[in-house]
Amino acid sequence: MKTKWLMLAVLATMFAGCQKEENGFQSTDGRESASGMRVVIDGEKALRTETTRAGETKVYFEGGYATGAGLYNTVEHPIVAAHPDEGYEVDYFYGGPQNQPKKYDYDKSDSISFQVDLDGKDHLFHCGFKKKQQLTLTVQADPSEGGMISLDGMSFFRERSRKIYSGEKWFIQAVPSEGYKFVGWNVLEGDVVIDNFRSASTLITMKHANTKISARFVKKEYVTINLSFNLQFGAFVNVIDNTNHVSKQFDGAKGSFQVEKGANVTVRVNPGSIKNGRQLYPTAQVDDITVWGNNGRGSIIANSHGWTVNFTADSNSKVLIHCKFGKPIN
Repeated sequence: MKTKWLMLAVLATMFAGCQKEENGFQSTDGRESASGMRVVIDGEKALRTETTRAGETKVYFEGGYATGAGLYNTVEHPIVAAHPDEGYEVDYFYGGPQNQPKKYDYDKSDSISFQVDLDGKDHLFHCGFKKKQQLTLTVQADPSEGGMISLDGMSFFRERSRKIYSGEKWFIQAVPSEGYKFVGWNVLEGDVVIDNFRSASTLITMKHANTKISARFVKKEYVTINLSFNLQFGAFVNVIDNTNHVSKQFDGAKGSFQVEKGANVTVRVNPGSIKNGRQLYPTAQVDDITVWGNNGRGSIIANSHGWTVNFTADSNSKVLIHCKFGKPIN
């Protein structure tokens, strides 16, 4: 056991020496040394190297530490990773064999963890941390009467600012007022990554500058759908606004409904509900359903030979449902 700890102490001393003098790093250039392939982690602000009881070597810097330094055989694929302290972020983190000193590079991949293919070569990594920049995030509703914003679980109608570290993620949410809908986020100034510009609930990541964003709301527009049957037929009919998840039902020979303009709409006649006057005809069937634009004064928008028709409600529409006696309803 004493021999094991002595070997670990020697290994840690060797890494510390390599970190203090980068020019002293000598690659084996494909010739595996008697003890294996070396992974060395260096940096301008390296403080010390420690080896845990589990055998993991940690190289400590001002602002964080790095793991993955050690001796490996040629078939191993060690993971070399940087671990920033609270309030710090990676400044630089790169490494590789002598002929590819930046084979793995945080600046290019935005990754702080690399699985290393040693390929019979020693690898030298450079690591450094810096204090996170504290930035101001301002979120506002535009127009404010169209809805409110939620930032960090607090809702407000006009504008809210708070201090956020660069690289930090925050959840934001836009809540439309009655009669309005959310249409997207605008970056008015600054530098921020928004996961989904079109989603009312999304994550943002602060980058390198004070940032102001706004939620855009617009008033909803509605169109009218007029339903009618041939002759005196009628039925239970569902009008489903698939876009806003709203369903309305009517029972009769005709009906009129409003849905949001641009919504995807389904008109569905309920099987077994067709009637002539007050008499129910369970063996009647729907011959076809035709949708006309502009209340029947335009062209055919959709046509379906069956019980259901789908269409986009871009304008006022007239839906004519043609029923007939015939085979039993499926």
